[in-house]
Formats: sequence, C-alpha cells, structure tokens
Amino acid sequence: MGSALAALLKAEAPELHLIHIPWEPGRELQLRPPGGVEPRLYLLEVAGPAEEPLAVLERLSRPPWRAPVVAVLSREDPELALRCMRRGAWGCLVPPFTADQLRPILSRVFRRAADHPPGPTGSAVCVAPAKGACGATVLAVTLADQLRRAVAQRVLLADFDAVAGAVAFNLKLSSPHSFADALRHAPQLDGDLWRGLVVSKLEFDILLAPDAPVDTEEDSSSLALVLAYARRNYDWIVADGGTLGSGYSVELARLCDRILFLLTPEPASVYAAKRWLPHLLASGLSRSKILLVMNRCNRSQGIGAEQAGAALGWPIHWTLPEDPAAVQTALIEGKPVAPASAYAKQVKRLAESLLEESQPVPRPAAPKGLLSLFSGGF
Repeated sequence: MGSALAALLKAEAPELHLIHIPWEPGRELQLRPPGGVEPRLYLLEVAGPAEEPLAVLERLSRPPWRAPVVAVLSREDPELALRCMRRGAWGCLVPPFTADQLRPILSRVFRRAADHPPGPTGSAVCVAPAKGACGATVLAVTLADQLRRAVAQRVLLADFDAVAGAVAFNLKLSSPHSFADALRHAPQLDGDLWRGLVVSKLEFDILLAPDAPVDTEEDSSSLALVLAYARRNYDWIVADGGTLGSGYSVELARLCDRILFLLTPEPASVYAAKRWLPHLLASGLSRSKILLVMNRCNRSQGIGAEQAGAALGWPIHWTLPEDPAAVQTALIEGKPVAPASAYAKQVKRLAESLLEESQPVPRPAAPKGLLSLFSGGF
C-alpha cells in the first residue's frame, strides 16, 4: 500500500519529499523526521486496532504540531473514516489510490501553505456545563481575564452558546454582530471584517452570541474556519460552549484543545455529568482532552469531589470554591470576578496550569516547499 501511494504522490506532486517513519507497537513514535525539517503534511496509516493511530492523529492536530493529517485506510470503512475526521483528519484515502482522491487534498494543503505559512497558533479551551446553572459563563469570563493577566497576550472570549448566550448579560454588552455572522462569513474573514464582529473590553476581545437563540446545525462546518482564524490571531481562545447536546457544540469541543466540563456538588449535576460523558466519548471526543471541574465545591451539603470522581469513574481535575459575594458583585458591575477573591485566585491557578501545559516545543525553521511525511506501521 505504501509503495502504490508513494508512486501516485511522485506522479501528482513531484516536488514533495516523502519520508517514511516506521513504528512498532510498544515503541514511542518519533514524529519529527531526521534532518531538522518540519513536515507540512502527514499521511497516517490507520489499520488494525484503531485507537493508537487515532490518538496520534489527534496529537498531530494539536499544538505544537497542527500540520494537516490525511488518514490512509486499508479498506472502505465509513465509520472509521468518520472517526478520523472527528479527530482532526483533513481527509481519507482508500485503496485503490487514484489521482481523483489525492488531488483535492493536495489542493487544500498547497492553498493552506500559501495562505497561512507555518508559525505559532493560539490555544483554545471550551467551557461546557453538565447542566444549566453550573456557572460555566462566569468561569469562561474569569478564565479569559486571568489568562490575559497571566500572559499579557491576545485573548479572545467567544460565546458560542447558541441558546443561552450569557456572556453579553454577564458583562453588560451589546453588539449588532455575533458569532452567527462570523460563521456566515467564515471563508472571507479578514482583519477589517473581524474587527467589526468583536467587542473590545477589559483588554481582550469578545465575540458575542446572537440576541435570540439560533439554529446552528447547518453552520457547524464553518466552525473550523472561524476557530482557525482565531488561532492565527490570538494566543488564547476561551469558548463558552453551552451544553454539548448538539452536533454543532460537539464539533466546537472537538476543535478545541481542552474541554473544561463543569459540574457542581448537587446530585442532579453529577447525574447529568454521568449521562453526558459517555455521549461525548461516543461522539469522537478524546477522554484525555476532557477535564472535569467541580464548582462550588466547599458547600457543606452535596457530593464531594472525590465521591463525584468515583461515581463518574473520572477524576475531578480542578475544584472551584463557592464565592457568592464575589460572583454577585461581578454580575452587578458587568466584570470578571475580582482577582483578589477566592474564586478568581483558584481560576488563576487553573489558568497557570493550562499555560504550563501548552508551552510549545521549540520548532526549527521550515524549509521552502511542502514536505510530506508518510507514517506507517499501524
């Protein structure tokens, strides 16, 4: 299979330099080819037990790599192809390999290389509640503020909750434009258009939700374009995703690097989390990117973090204290929770942990042209 695809690549794109990196189970896969070059395209063979290659595929789609990945399947398998696409694949190739299969993918890759030369891209985190009234929007607003304070870099707070859209209420903002306009104009996004869509406040940009609930299912394919544009222009994107009950919201979560899944000590919240988590995994989200955060965890009543983790079979990654006075003051003033409060201090520590995790690996300068890497052995 490798030789047939290599011959087709040589015929269709002779300027590509193809490197084969073998891999055996039980050995760490070295994603960087020899010679200090930086791949612009990965061809990843997905065969046999799929979990390991799918994990590699998702890893390549996240910082610090973010190179286009094409899944090479051993046979027609629509279910596996869908899983690959949900993990970040740009496309799938199936034998017998033909020029008609390969040309559209190469066209996209060459166009990407011309329009977006390699460089640092921002990290994206999605905040989503197990159920309503968990405090997800308060966390999203405060996290964006703490990331901005911690790194003094460009931060975007994006309210992608098509139903509740609570960021505007929390921060007392209004705008004639929203993320729905960004989705509508996703292929044409540029600096001038983007500046008209966002609101600048608190030293970071905010993309609001529409004033009234909207149907976003038909626009889910545009999310990738909007997130890609935001990643090129911001160091951090904090997305208020709302409950992850639709294909649109699951796609948003898939496109982000981390999902902060928020619950509270109330039994109903833990019960909702227990229902949602298997659904998210079945939808193609990787368990490793979902971090459970328990809000209001210092209540005298309710389920503790350790108990909740045991009930869910999933550890609680972070806890946030109940701080009603500070949260209420923030809502009245239309601001993030005050930095000196117990709540904001714990969110600051959460932001610092995310920053430490996202530190990029030093990358050598990329050569001119397009390098294709064929990773086989799965």
